[in-house]
Amino acid sequence: MKIYNLKKIIYKYDIKFCKSLGQNFLFDENILKKIVKVSEVDKNTNVIEIGTGFGTLTKHIAKVCKKVVTIEIDKKLILISEKILEDFKNIKIICEDVLKLNIKKIVEEEFKGEPFCVVANIPYSITTPIIIKFLSSKLNIVSLTILMQKEVAQRLVADVGRKEYGSITVFTRYYSNSKILFSVSPNCFIPKPTVKSALIKIKLLSKPSVIVNNEELFFSVVRASFKHRRKTLLNSLAIEFNIIKEKLLDVFLKVGLDENVRGERLTVIEFGMLTNKLELMYI
Repeated sequence: MKIYNLKKIIYKYDIKFCKSLGQNFLFDENILKKIVKVSEVDKNTNVIEIGTGFGTLTKHIAKVCKKVVTIEIDKKLILISEKILEDFKNIKIICEDVLKLNIKKIVEEEFKGEPFCVVANIPYSITTPIIIKFLSSKLNIVSLTILMQKEVAQRLVADVGRKEYGSITVFTRYYSNSKILFSVSPNCFIPKPTVKSALIKIKLLSKPSVIVNNEELFFSVVRASFKHRRKTLLNSLAIEFNIIKEKLLDVFLKVGLDENVRGERLTVIEFGMLTNKLELMYI
């Protein structure tokens, strides 16, 4: 779908863009094809797409994949995309809020429990909740190839010690390996977003990158470690878990951590070691 066709569709159906839904539609054919190519989906691949829009990306996915389930919350866009995509027999359109949707049920009903990939230009305002939902789902996901706000993408791949490094970095690294593939200009969207965009590929690991005895505690420790970034890790955890600092310092020494270290200096492995020792000794 070229830009002038997209403009005609927008005019024909009197589309009013909804900022709250993060509606910025990618129309550049070269970028759309490139996204599908680097996602590495093929005729044996099942795909979930988030944000059908006008079906611009959907149709390119459907041309090469086994089946695509595309999720769209805007009912008016559903009616339009159904017409645009009517010639494709391997597309299932679902009108629903992806954050409320039972993904496990969708995978069982539409993919018969087979592995699947996520390929999407997602609403930037819900990027983090979407990533958390899919990575923690325990479903058979091969990869997520997602176009998102560049600033968020940089957080996902940030090195230890960088200002971008945070709890979402550790969360993503616990489940996967991530890489920014390329940037996309605001000029490739209608309407133009006010932020820069980047395509990131998140490849799921066969097992978490660190063995923890209590996964819930692990993520609680990670969140607490970045909640007070100006405080040392020792002070942050003492506050959050109500542990006397002297006792907590004993844990640090056993793990090999300096008492003045901050959360952004810990690797995923170190967070795992700290969590396991905390649970064993005090929690």
